[in-house]
Amino acid sequence: MPAAPKLSRRAASCAASHSASANARTCKPCRVFSSDVRVRVTQTGFTTYPDASVVCGRLETHAEDKDAIVNPILLIEVLVEFSPM
Repeated sequence: MPAAPKLSRRAASCAASHSASANARTCKPCRVFSSDVRVRVTQTGFTTYPDASVVCGRLETHAEDKDAIVNPILLIEVLVEFSPM
């Protein structure tokens, strides 16, 4: 399997597993988001697109950027070691 789908599958599996665990602990619905969702740190203004993120409870967006979520409980970034070509 090519690297990109394999990494995406790992990120999604990890996020789904954590989401199910968080649902059981918090009794709040948790949702998994892919790398298409922008995450913003309100205190610093830092914006990123993690491989996956999980939000439990109400989804909150940034006041000035309604496409950026600000309350994920988990960010997932899959790292790989690449060999020189």
